[in-house]
Amino acid sequence: MNWMEEFKKMEENESEDIADVFVCCVCRDLLYKPVILVCGHVSCFWCVHFSMDGWNKSSCPLCRNQYLYFPFVCQMLHLLLQKLYPEAYARRETQTLEEEIRTGCFSPEIQGPACLSQPEGATSLPDSTSHAPEGRNTMQMHKEEIASEVKLMASCGSCKEMLFQPVALNCGHVFCIGCIVRSTEGFIKCEVCQTPHPGATPKVCLELDHFLEEQFPQEYILRRDILSKKQGHPMNKTHTACSSEASKHDKDTLRLLLNNPDLHVGFGCDYCGMLPIIGDRYRCTNCIDVMGFDLCKDCYTSNSKLPGRFNQQHTSDHKFEIVKTDLMRELLPVQFFGSLNPSSDTDADGDTDGTASPPSPENNPDSPG
Repeated sequence: MNWMEEFKKMEENESEDIADVFVCCVCRDLLYKPVILVCGHVSCFWCVHFSMDGWNKSSCPLCRNQYLYFPFVCQMLHLLLQKLYPEAYARRETQTLEEEIRTGCFSPEIQGPACLSQPEGATSLPDSTSHAPEGRNTMQMHKEEIASEVKLMASCGSCKEMLFQPVALNCGHVFCIGCIVRSTEGFIKCEVCQTPHPGATPKVCLELDHFLEEQFPQEYILRRDILSKKQGHPMNKTHTACSSEASKHDKDTLRLLLNNPDLHVGFGCDYCGMLPIIGDRYRCTNCIDVMGFDLCKDCYTSNSKLPGRFNQQHTSDHKFEIVKTDLMRELLPVQFFGSLNPSSDTDADGDTDGTASPPSPENNPDSPG
């Protein structure tokens, strides 16, 4: 029996009923190492990576909303799914690791704090030999303890209460939408890791919001009422970006990206996730990982200690070199750019939208990083 048949057998033997909100819109399987995009939609780490555009802004696979930064894995949602669907998540882990070993490219390791994997004061989940109080069976106790732990996991990084209309920052930490605070400089800064959030203000993750509303209806209503009084007006439902919003992006923005002299096609920043890197690019000369290790100028000068996007073995004593883009543009296939230039309204394919076909994942192994 080959490994594909083994995974299929594992999937058939799973007894867990996976909620639709936790099914990846790309691979149609249980989310694994979930990434929450700025539009609020969720996909697996590798599904997001391979759907990204190495030479232009990327688009959400579901709503086509554009974004420039590859977010970190959402640790809270990763641990929550691990708790809710242990069999399916173990299968996804085995399946993904098999492919990562084959390619030599690895997703980030997630090591959650003890308070997330086991709430303080909680006991181990009961087994079939434990004694249940009269009127309550072991399975009921099991479900109640899991529900209690899930609610603890799904807490805001700021107010520490159950999430209400959750939004995820680029660093992967999740907050209630009303708890997001901008610094005096005008940008959003994560209260957990103190990392600045680049790009647009994130939208509510409706999948997670609907799950919490369904699983904890009383707590959800209470949180809504409290926040409504605090805000002075009813907390209405918010929506993620849609294709109509995404289509409003001016095509001249895409043209500017393609013709930016400091555009590093196919290379992303391993700290903030910018893909492609615009401006100075710094490459680690010591990292020998398949993905390499690259930083944009802002992250290079910030002395950030964030881990790499692809579990690289990068350390603070490694040396960097600045990489110019001219050589890279000479090496790139001419069809990436065609005749597109600031004075041209038509590209090599005769289109007038200023875009070209992106490279396939097989031909773009370095994005981002």
